[in-house]
Amino acid sequence: MPTETQREYAKQYYQKNKKKIELRRRKYRAANKEKVAELDRKNGRKYWAANREKELLRGRKYYAENREKEIKRRTQYRDANKEKENKYRQEYYESHKEDMQEYYKKRYQENKERYQEYSRTYYHQNIEERRKYTRIYHKTNGVEARKNWNKANLSKLRLYAATRTARKRNATPPWLTEQHKNEIAEVYAQAVEQEKRTGVKHHVDHIVPLQGENVCGLHVPWNLQVLTATQNRSKGNRIK
Repeated sequence: MPTETQREYAKQYYQKNKKKIELRRRKYRAANKEKVAELDRKNGRKYWAANREKELLRGRKYYAENREKEIKRRTQYRDANKEKENKYRQEYYESHKEDMQEYYKKRYQENKERYQEYSRTYYHQNIEERRKYTRIYHKTNGVEARKNWNKANLSKLRLYAATRTARKRNATPPWLTEQHKNEIAEVYAQAVEQEKRTGVKHHVDHIVPLQGENVCGLHVPWNLQVLTATQNRSKGNRIK
């Protein structure tokens, strides 16, 4: 470590020979561009790691004091380097996908009301454009996307359909727990699995029908069974 005397001498020497030193530095950097660039990056990363909070605070303060100027500068840079910026963002996102998704999810939860208000405002200010985009998207992708989702989530679709039917018939008791709901979902998943394995259509049947002749059953796990479509049609609205 240099002493106080040495630091003072270096300071005085620099002030006396400032132009000469700066010229020498410029010549060296021009002759060793790659070496200097790598050294700058290395020192910059090292400094940033050691002073992260300080630099973040400094950056926020500078941005707040020069907001309009910074927005203009960043916009001009992005417009002039659009392809480079898009490529960098895409590569960064792909290499940090899980971290980015977690970050955006957390950020949304912390600012939920602000994001929802922004979305509503943006939608109403651009309502015709958004409607046009939605029509075009559904026309070109909607049908195929729905088909693919339905095919990949067959058990969910059947569960939703059965839940809606049961709710309409007041057959789903309010005291069902999450465990009960998970058990119901498992039965529908079993039906899909058996159908894939055998190639035969399978249904989830209510052992005691939801609308029987003398008694009505409930939409609960212990009142469900997996049958082939033929068996279910044959059983009809009877208890078997």
